[in-house]
Order: sequence, then C-alpha cells, then structure tokens
Amino acid sequence: MVDRPSKNKFTMKTKYGAAVAPVFLLAGAYVAWNYINHRLWRKKDDNNGRDIRNKNRKSPVEQRKDDKSISKEASLARRGKDQKTLSRSVSMGAIRGGKVALQRLLDLHSYHLDTSSLVNAEIEFESLLSKEKPDFGLLQRDIVKMEMSGKEAKGVEILKKALEKAKEEERGHETYEIEMLLVEMLIYMGNIEEASKCKCLEDDFITDARRPLYQTIVYYFRGDPEKQVEETFNRFKEIQMGLQWPGSSEECETHEITFDEFKKVMESLKLEIEDSKKRQIVNSTPRETK
Repeated sequence: MVDRPSKNKFTMKTKYGAAVAPVFLLAGAYVAWNYINHRLWRKKDDNNGRDIRNKNRKSPVEQRKDDKSISKEASLARRGKDQKTLSRSVSMGAIRGGKVALQRLLDLHSYHLDTSSLVNAEIEFESLLSKEKPDFGLLQRDIVKMEMSGKEAKGVEILKKALEKAKEEERGHETYEIEMLLVEMLIYMGNIEEASKCKCLEDDFITDARRPLYQTIVYYFRGDPEKQVEETFNRFKEIQMGLQWPGSSEECETHEITFDEFKKVMESLKLEIEDSKKRQIVNSTPRETK
C-alpha cells in the first residue's frame, strides 16, 4: 500500500505511467471491431479491388461501391476464422479503446500465427518481474502473450510470487501495479471472485481508470444489479476522460461508448472465456488408446 503523504506524486505517476498504458481513451465497441476486421483483411480486399478495376474499368464511384461490397463479403466469409484467431485480450482492448492501445493488442495477435514467438513468453515475463523497477508497459504486453499461449495459470502463479515479494520489501508502487496485472490475468481466466478480492481495487484515492473498469467487469460477470454495474461504468468513463494522453490529437481522439455497447462486448468476452475453459478441459482429458 502506498503511504498517503505520497498521494500526489503517486497519482501523477499512475496517471501518465503504467495506468494509462492499458486504458488510453475509450473507443466504441462497434468502432473497435470494425477496425479489427478491416485491418485483418484489408490487404487481401485491396488486391481483390485492384483486380476487378483492371478487368471492368468502372467509374471511380462505381468501383468504390464494388470495393466496399467485396471487402464486406471477404470479412463475412472469414468471420468464423477471425473469431478463433482473436483472443480475449482483443475484447478487453475494444473496451479500453485508444487507437494506440488497440493497435498494440492487434499487432501482438500475430503471435497466433507464429508460435515460435510465444516460446519464451514465460521466461520473459519472469525476467521482467524480477527487475527492481519493472517496466509495466512491457509486462502489459507479455500478459497478452501469456494469455495467447494458454499460460494464464502460470502467469497468475508468477504474479502472485512477485506480489508477495514486493509486499515483503514494502515496495508500494510495484505492489499496486503487479496486483493490477494479476486482476487482469484472473479476469482472462474467468476467476472473477478471486479478482474481486484484490486490494488494489479498493484504493479509491488513486487516480486510475483500471480500477472502476475491472470492478465493472467483475460486477457484470457476477450478475450484480445493473444499476451498480452502470454506475461503476460511468465512474470509469469519468476518470478516463481526465486521463488525456499527452501526445498527438489522434491519440487523444475520444470515441464514446454506450453502456449497451459495453454489455455486448462483455458478452463476447464471457463466451471467449467459456470457450477457453472448454478447450482446456478437452486438452487435459487423457485420450483413449486403441
């Protein structure tokens, strides 16, 4: 726990440090998902568009209409495959918004296609946590890699050990940030009750949009009264609006998201977690030998 006399200093560090890294500015769920689908298949769609333009030589207006139609058909045809490729962390990224944060998550999903890049995820994660001053931006990245490689349980184990060590050494800032990472990993695993008991979610005096964000997810998944869920969601938006990222106007661009849109993204996240649990059960079940 951070001593209250250092409240202002800690708040500023949280505001422009690791706390902003996973949050940035809120994007609409529909905007985020459209951006994801467009990015994944833009290259192929553009190639298709060029082939048709060369063949039919239509007017620019007609060609733009055809390009949109081709892009939509290609995305729909691959939709099932897209949803298997995208992990739970993209759903989280859609809520957190932020063009930069979402781009970071999207780029990391290339690891699904390159398994060799995930081999050392666990080693990297432990190495980063062992440092006296961990880089929590890199740790945020490696949490995504741990989740994509199916090592969430191992990630939780590593984080718990690092958390106990930070507490013993009375490193308040590191204790807080490590526990925030633990909350996120527990949510990815679907361990909602355990996530709700983490002390970092009780630190109301710290300016950090992640706290009401994770609380909202916990309340929604537990089936708490919708009024409570919506009030916490609104607190998340209020805090986030005050955490303007110091950078270009594009990075600071705000996309509104409604509570109804938030609930749709949560339902998607819930299904992805359930699917992951089913896959783990299947993978852990011994196969019968003939």
